[in-house]
Amino acid sequence: MLLNQDPLSGDYIIKAIEDDCLVLPEEKICHSCLISNQDIWHRPDITSVAQLDQAVIDKVLSLKPEIFFLGTGPKIVFPDPDLMRPLLEANIGVEVMDTHAAARTYDVVVAENRQAAAFFILDKPKNN
Repeated sequence: MLLNQDPLSGDYIIKAIEDDCLVLPEEKICHSCLISNQDIWHRPDITSVAQLDQAVIDKVLSLKPEIFFLGTGPKIVFPDPDLMRPLLEANIGVEVMDTHAAARTYDVVVAENRQAAAFFILDKPKNN
């Protein structure tokens, strides 16, 4: 699914989602990661919402986005509210969505020149 045809210079955008992987202008990511306007942080060890940890929240807080999107895979799965509380207390909006919706919405917000961060839970099955 093509998400964005016109890359924004200087920002990390998601061009498409293919085979449960995020396609960025210069790389394809098939494992969980945090993407913001300025950075990509890889977390292949996280394969479910239940595995989200304080390190993810601390990284988001350090980026100081206006809004944080959590792409939870093909279905929406809500994280522990206590884990998300520091983001809300820092006045960072939190949106939980399926991965495709989170990717589309993240791109729209970045295109509006707003500071955003999105964590995508990806667990591409490994072929044996």
